[in-house]
Amino acid sequence: MTWNMLLQHAKPPKRLIMSPPREAIKWCEYHTTLIVEVDTKVRQVQKTSSELQRTCEEQRNRILSLESVNAVLQIEVESLQSQHMALLVTAVNEKSYSNSRYQNKR
Repeated sequence: MTWNMLLQHAKPPKRLIMSPPREAIKWCEYHTTLIVEVDTKVRQVQKTSSELQRTCEEQRNRILSLESVNAVLQIEVESLQSQHMALLVTAVNEKSYSNSRYQNKR
């Protein structure tokens, strides 16, 4: 039931004022039931909304944590790349030195 429908039925009809008490009681019981149903649904939506907000916050924190880890790993990769280049330069220099000594001995 939509809010408009609920509001439309919330006002007691004029005929209800002149009707027997039993009919007025039925009308009140029916609308009390509707109000309880709407209240229950509102509480469920609020609970779901709170759970979604909590989940979003947890995911946001996890993303921030992963971004931090990624930054640290990126620094490590750059460091290893520098070390690799230094080792390559050293190896090339040693090879050149070794080759030049070999050629000098001939």
